[in-house]
Amino acid sequence: MRKGLINTNLINFYIKEKGITKKAFCESCDISTNTLNNVLKNDKDIFIGTLLKIVRVMNIKLCEIFA
Repeated sequence: MRKGLINTNLINFYIKEKGITKKAFCESCDISTNTLNNVLKNDKDIFIGTLLKIVRVMNIKLCEIFA
């Protein structure tokens, strides 16, 4: 993925709204904290499977995760 494609505000808002830690969010998504950090930085290649795990937990459509 290219830099800046992921709507990181949506992920951060979800974590804050639910009152959970990033670690708890990662555990519910079955991803590592390093993977989440890479997603939030928008600076590394991100697998579509990772995004699918995130949107499934957030209960949103895949297209909504893109900025």
